[in-house]
Amino acid sequence: MTKPYTKDRYSRTLIRAITRRRQVVKLKAVIHKAPVILSGVLIGILMATRAFATIYYVSTSGNNQTGDGSTTRPWATLSFACSRLNAFGDTIHVNAGSYTDNTQCVLARGVKIAGDSRNTVTINTAANPYVLASSGVPTVDGSNEISGITFTGNNTNTAITSAGRNNQKIHDNHFLNCAEGILLYGIMPRYINPADGSETGTAISAGPNKLFSVNPAATDWAIGVEIYNNTAVNSQFKFHTIQGAKIHHNIVNNAAALRNAFGATSYFWSGVQFYNNEWHLFRNDQTNIGLEVWHIDNDSKFYNNIGDGWWSLLTNIGGIDTPYSFEVYDNDISSNVTAGDAHQALEIGYHLSKVRVSGNYFSNTGANKTYNRQIAIHGSGPMSQYTITNNVFYNNDGPAIEIDATNTTPGAIINPANIDNMFIYNNVFDIMQGGASSGVLLSNNGSSGDLDGVFVRNNIFMNVAYGVNFYPAPVTMSGNFYDHNTISNAIGNVNSTGSSTFTIGTTYSFAPGILASGDRWKNYYLPNGPNSNLVDRGTVVGLPYLGAAPDIGPYEYAVLAPPAPPDGLTVIAP
Repeated sequence: MTKPYTKDRYSRTLIRAITRRRQVVKLKAVIHKAPVILSGVLIGILMATRAFATIYYVSTSGNNQTGDGSTTRPWATLSFACSRLNAFGDTIHVNAGSYTDNTQCVLARGVKIAGDSRNTVTINTAANPYVLASSGVPTVDGSNEISGITFTGNNTNTAITSAGRNNQKIHDNHFLNCAEGILLYGIMPRYINPADGSETGTAISAGPNKLFSVNPAATDWAIGVEIYNNTAVNSQFKFHTIQGAKIHHNIVNNAAALRNAFGATSYFWSGVQFYNNEWHLFRNDQTNIGLEVWHIDNDSKFYNNIGDGWWSLLTNIGGIDTPYSFEVYDNDISSNVTAGDAHQALEIGYHLSKVRVSGNYFSNTGANKTYNRQIAIHGSGPMSQYTITNNVFYNNDGPAIEIDATNTTPGAIINPANIDNMFIYNNVFDIMQGGASSGVLLSNNGSSGDLDGVFVRNNIFMNVAYGVNFYPAPVTMSGNFYDHNTISNAIGNVNSTGSSTFTIGTTYSFAPGILASGDRWKNYYLPNGPNSNLVDRGTVVGLPYLGAAPDIGPYEYAVLAPPAPPDGLTVIAP
């Protein structure tokens, strides 16, 4: 007999129905979430695997046949250890000792090599390259790290090659007698003849000719690279197609060998920070270069470096150049290496716009007279918006800055030089060829190029022939200004040849009131007091200043160190 529905019975039935429905809904939710839960489990397993990554060992007492890579049964060679490991996050620890290993180490993604220390671990090798960390493009996450080893080569091989991998760290190593200590790139760039437009693809350099050069694709770059605290003797480093890299605190000593330091030639740097590096060369010529990079953009920065020999930083083929293609600031570019056929300290040119050179020290330091041009701006194509400020140019064997509108590169399809908007503000030019050369040289050599918009302001010229000279006079010039400079022990401000192309404003002929003691870079050229004839005697050009007006020269009064690199520089025309 069915009991009639009472209030209590109805309530209990309703509760059971609702409970069953909730259980079904929960079961469906669990079923739908199963893939997410499984994915989470897999991620957790992967993270746990990485968290418990294993350290394997290599030792001079190890054995590749009977060892298992443990602390008690280590392997004998790094190359054998690399052949055994491919788990992401594993580490090969190389114990102290001297090894000879002529077999290539093929390094899997995510595997790290950690030597005991570069002072205690030496690996002698003729393998080329010895360590190979290679993937194709598009580039992949490599997450390799190599540290704590001295690599001794045979003068013709490469110690480490990294190709097609992001997030690479190479640090605290020493490289001896390696043709290349480190060769690293995303995609290997290709060089084509400037007059040949038949090749297609990305990461193509046509050298000085922008017309056929092509930037790397988005997935061609090696991203997240860090190269630091390495030392090298008779070895060089070369990096191509790197984006957002940090290269710092490396020391290269090639003073006893005709070998480059960085580049020569490297291609395609984007947003790279290159700082606190030091190098020493054998001589200053086309085959012995301190730093050479072609195709630089995205406000790459070169700062706080010490380097003798010459720097060559060339071309921006249309990449991001906000606020600059690149900046060169607060570097010591002084030298007494043997002079060769390169002549210049810093070469910047060829299809290049938006460059800042600020707060650097340029000097010949001895009888070898390494440099006869401290900044050379030349080559083909448009070159514009160069800001050259707050530098010290001292004791050069020629003009400090040469701006040359000559087409200097042979080839059937080369754009003539078109140079404009060169802003030369608040520098000091002291002793140019014993007083026989000028601070700024403008030349053309009769080519079809033109040179316009040279602004020379607030500079100190002392012990020079002229502030601005012409040799030979440029064929086409206009819109140039020279004002609020002081000059002493010189023939004059602007050479009469071609001076009609300059608007000459306020000039001073007094000897500058400077401290004239101490470090020439840091404080020698500081105003010698609040009443110095340099204080408040300049004109506003967009640089920061103290007092009623800018001081003349590289340093404002009471600033006890080179000023911070100016930001947001604004050009103010008269």
